[in-house]
Formats: sequence, structure tokens, C-alpha cells
Amino acid sequence: MSRWFAGLVGVLALACGGSRAGPFQTVAELGGGFTVAVILGLEDGSAVVLGFAGGTYVPLSDRTTAVRRVESGGEVTSSGFGAGWVTAADALGEEVWAIHATPRDDPTGPEYALQISQDGGRTWESSGPIPATSLTGVTVAGDGCGWAIGVKHLLRTCDRGATWQVVQAPLFLRGIHQPLVATGRDRVVLGGAGLFRSEDAGVTWTQLAEADVVAANPHFVIAREGETLRVGALGGQTVAWVGTWEHYTLPGPIWSSGPVIRVLAAPLGDDAGRGLALLRSEDAGATAERSRIGRSSDIATGAFAHDGAVLHLDLERRLEVLRF
Repeated sequence: MSRWFAGLVGVLALACGGSRAGPFQTVAELGGGFTVAVILGLEDGSAVVLGFAGGTYVPLSDRTTAVRRVESGGEVTSSGFGAGWVTAADALGEEVWAIHATPRDDPTGPEYALQISQDGGRTWESSGPIPATSLTGVTVAGDGCGWAIGVKHLLRTCDRGATWQVVQAPLFLRGIHQPLVATGRDRVVLGGAGLFRSEDAGVTWTQLAEADVVAANPHFVIAREGETLRVGALGGQTVAWVGTWEHYTLPGPIWSSGPVIRVLAAPLGDDAGRGLALLRSEDAGATAERSRIGRSSDIATGAFAHDGAVLHLDLERRLEVLRF
């Protein structure tokens, strides 16, 4: 258990249905108004919050990146990498990759670059530009390798972003709600209108399932079918569909350990805007319970810590933790 959570006491039980989970405990006051793009929980118990200064409606030309690192003890340090905003980020160990966008006088979209921190978000170095007009996701594969995805774009680097190679995707790339998960240096799983796996850096692809896959981690995938969710376990070259969850939500981050699965999701329909939903399964996805947490339906304000605790950034920019 990380030092961050060592002092938290009690076990908070999840309620069934649409009830609200137990209270969060404030870890740190981040202060200052900024719009959050990503929260990352790191293995050492720290967290990195990335976005841009000011509110959502700050013009692109006036945006300045904002990064907050929250130490395991709650201390907050601030940094950034100049003008622009963050569109996506991912971490592997202490190494954090962030997609950095800056405006340009070009109708094709902003200019993108990769920012890398090798010390958990304390310091940052800019890598080369990324040849894309839309980037919404990034995944770190290790050994200097990683992937970036966006609308009609799938790219890979193996020199920490100095150069990028365009990868031919096996399906239309819509970017948003399209999971891309690195499972090794050359291995990756791609969702969307189907589920595909590549073990040779995207040269060839194997289709594992025909489904609208909207969330994934290295062990489980979630597909939407109308107002229900199908949960599948990844294994070899197949997906074993293990359960159907009757929850009308849009899934986001997945955390799993053995048979325990937790999913942060944005409620849809009549529940939209009434707080994040936390879906929890204790039986490897066969069934799930749902609780309502937080005060925002924006998945970007929630994430999982390394040990499965829920991190949440409230409207006053307090970083909170909900531990089970």
C-alpha cells in the first residue's frame, strides 16, 4: 500500500443500484482555476493532474498548460510547458507522456508535440512534433516506445517521440471513446468498431471480437450494446464475454486485480450530470454493482490510483480519495 493511503482508516462498502458511495477524503488543495484533461495515479502513490489554466471557455490562443503533481504526503508542486493545452496523458512507472497541443493558423487543427517526464511529473522535456491533426489518446509501451491515437490517426514511436511512424489501422479511427492499450513493447490492443490486437507494432492485426468496444485495460474490455455493457476477458487471441451489465453509462478508466474490476463511467440519459458512476464487479465481470460518486459527470475529473482507490477532483479543485 502506498504511503499516501497508509493513514486512511475504515473500509467503505459499496451500495447497490444508484446509491451514493461513502465520503471522499481530501488529499490536497490544488488551488487556482484550471481545466482538467487527465488525472494519473502513479505507482509511488503520487498523482499528476494535467490541463490548462482558466476555465473551459478560455480561447485556444490564450491557453497555458497547467500541471500539478501531488506527492504521497499531499504536497503540491506546479509546472507546465508553456502555451497550449494537454489533450491526453499516460504513465508507466515514473515515466509520464503528455500530448501537448498549441494553436496554429491552419484550419486542419492545432500542432501537437510530446512532453515527457521521467520523474513522475516533476520536470518535463519536449520531444519532436507529432504529424497529426487530431490526437485524443496516448499509451506508453516502455523502452522508449508508445502510441498516439486520434481521428483518422494512429502513430507509433520507439525513440521517445523524436520520430513517429504512421500505422495502418484495421478500422476507422474515431479517436474519442476508442481505447488503445499497450500490452508490451510491440503489442497493443485497439478498440472501436471491433477489437483488434497487434503483436508486431501494428504491421498486422488480428480481430478478436465484433463489438463496439469503448473501454479496455490489459485484462478486460467493455463494449456498449444500447443501454447495456458487455464485459469480456482478454486471453490469447480471444475475448471471453463473461457478463452483461444493465447500466446505462459511458465507461472510462478500468482498474482490475484478479476477479475485482472497477470502472469509472459517466451516467447517461436521465442520470447525466449527476455525478460519476463507479461500477464494481467481484466476480471477474459476471455481475456488477453501481454507485454514484463525486459531483461531476466529467470522466477527466476521476481516475484510479495504483492500488485501485478512486481519485476525484471536485469543483473547488480539491483532490480527494475514496478507498474501499
